[in-house]
Amino acid sequence: MPIFKKKRRCEGLSVAVDVRQDALLLAALRGGGSVPLSASLSRIPLQGTGRPGPERLTQLLAPFVERLGLRGCPAVSLLYRPQFHLILTDAPDRVEEADLPAAMRWRVRDLLDFPADEAVVDVLPIPVRELPGEGAPVFVVAARQETVRSRVTACREAGLELRDVDIPDMAHRNLALLLPREESPGTCLVILNPESPLITISRDGELIFSRLLGVDVREELGALSLAGEEATEAEGDGGLHFEEGPSEGERESRQEALTGYAERLALEIQRSLDYYDSRFREAGVQRIHLAGEGALVEGLVERLEEVLGRGFRFLDPRDLMDISMDSEPESDPGEVRAQEAIYALGAALRLQGTEAP
Repeated sequence: MPIFKKKRRCEGLSVAVDVRQDALLLAALRGGGSVPLSASLSRIPLQGTGRPGPERLTQLLAPFVERLGLRGCPAVSLLYRPQFHLILTDAPDRVEEADLPAAMRWRVRDLLDFPADEAVVDVLPIPVRELPGEGAPVFVVAARQETVRSRVTACREAGLELRDVDIPDMAHRNLALLLPREESPGTCLVILNPESPLITISRDGELIFSRLLGVDVREELGALSLAGEEATEAEGDGGLHFEEGPSEGERESRQEALTGYAERLALEIQRSLDYYDSRFREAGVQRIHLAGEGALVEGLVERLEEVLGRGFRFLDPRDLMDISMDSEPESDPGEVRAQEAIYALGAALRLQGTEAP
C-alpha cells in the first residue's frame, strides 16, 4: 500500500536511500518551510552481507519503491567514506566559480587514491573570514565517476528519480537548519553513526567544519553491551539465570566501559575543536548537539559534560519531525530506528528546501 494516497503522489515528497553495511534505509519525507515535516521509514536488513553492489541494490529497492508508491519520486542517496573524499583546502586566486571544480581536481590529485581524471568533483565554499596570507577555504568532494554513476543507475532502475548523490557531512548541514540558531561559531553537531561518526559546525545554512571522529562506535557499543550483561550461569541446573538487577561487579564493569567510551570520544571532540579554533580562529563552541546510535547510552551526555566542560544536548530526530515506520504507519518507530535513520532523514531534507527557523 502506498505511503501517501494522493493523485500527485510525488508532489512535495523526497526520498533518501541510505546504503549501510548492515541495512538499507529509505526515508520518504514531506513538508518543510511552513509545512510540518513528516517522514516514513523503511528498513531492509542485509544480514551480514555488507553494502550491496549496484545490481543487488536495484533488486532490494525495486519492490519497496513499487509497494510504497514511490516510482518516479525525486530521491537522493548517500555515499560513505571511503567511497568519497572530503578535503579541506584553499581555493586558488583569480579563478572563476564555474572553473573552480576543474582547478581543484588537479590541486587535490595527490590526495586521492584513484586517478584525478576519473573523479567527480564538487567544491563547497566555506563562509568564514579569510586570514592574512591564506586563500579562501573550501571543501573539495571527490568520488570515482563509476561509484556515482552506478549508484544513480541502481536507484533509477529501481524506479526512483535520483537527483543527487550526497554525503553524511551535508546531511549534518541540513539537520542543523532545524536546530536553534547558534550565532558564533555556529551549530555544532556530533552524530555517532557506526558508518560515519562525525563532528560538524554549520552556520547560516553552510557547512564550515567537518571531521571524522576516530571512534569505532560498533566496538564501543559492543563493549558496553558485554559489560552490562545480566545473565549468569546458575549453579546446579546448568541453565541461564537472569537476576532482577545487575550485580555490583556488573555495574562497575559498565561504568568502566562508559568512562572509557566517554573519554575516547571527548578526546576526539576536543582534538576536532582545537583544530577548528586554530584553523579558523573563530569563537569557541559552547554547546554540542549529540545524536546517532552511539549516543543512546545512559549517562554519556553527563559524562561528556564532566570531561569537556561544555554543554551537550541530546538530539532525538522525533523532536524535529513526525516519524513512522512504513510497516506500522500509526506507531512510533522508537528511539533506535529513528537514530539509525538520522542520515537518511538529513539527506532527504536536501530536496525539501528547508529554511533555518
